[in-house]
Amino acid sequence: MTTADKSLQSPAVRELLYLVLSRLGKQSVLSDDNFPYRLMADAQTQEFVSFSHSRDCVALIISPYPCGVDVEIRPISQAVAKRFFSYHENLYLQNYPTDTQAIYRQILWQLKESWIKLNGGTLTQGMGVDFGQYLVHIHPQNDSTIPLHDGYMAYINPSLYLSAIYQS
Repeated sequence: MTTADKSLQSPAVRELLYLVLSRLGKQSVLSDDNFPYRLMADAQTQEFVSFSHSRDCVALIISPYPCGVDVEIRPISQAVAKRFFSYHENLYLQNYPTDTQAIYRQILWQLKESWIKLNGGTLTQGMGVDFGQYLVHIHPQNDSTIPLHDGYMAYINPSLYLSAIYQS
């Protein structure tokens, strides 16, 4: 999608959701009043869903537990990192060559956005979560699955510009 097609991204990702649900043989209604989004099959049955879109990419995750996913194609600048990342995260980034820093900035942003979708809250609250300690476990060229705290896992795929947080 081009920038002019931004108004189509949200309906497109919701259409993807209903296509996936149909293929899985599930009938659910999306409750997207607040994060985390829920799929309601009936009064007692719910699953959680998160989706994201950036330019011509979309991502979708469905789980029995709260989850969050973010796909971000646009590069995250050093200025944005200085504004939204913790002191520790910015310090950690300085240990790497410029091209690797750019990949890690992207991953940190995706993890923070995923965390917001998982827990709700504001951009400021989500950006306040420090993921710096986990970067040492992430390979900037390959996909990784790493344990976070409290039973959460993170899946990171730099080549797809995608990160997701879910409970195992």
